[in-house]
Amino acid sequence: MTGWAIEAATVFAAIFIADFVWARYIGAAAHGRRVEASSWAVAVIVMGGYATIKYVGNPMMLAPAALGAFAGTWTSLWWKGKRENSSS
Repeated sequence: MTGWAIEAATVFAAIFIADFVWARYIGAAAHGRRVEASSWAVAVIVMGGYATIKYVGNPMMLAPAALGAFAGTWTSLWWKGKRENSSS
């Protein structure tokens, strides 16, 4: 893998994780689970901060960041639906 590809993969992964946990944060906050929501908030800031630092210097990193955002949110909602369907 080239340096650009590695950087793009880490930005994608960081935003994927950030959006996945952002969706979890919203659910926890909406249900008043303070400690859980606060823990998710820390993960959102750390992962989002890492990705921001990486793509501020290279606008080309916005593409993997956008794809990571889409995939992270989609996966979180898919996982939530799967959990809800299996518990019923």
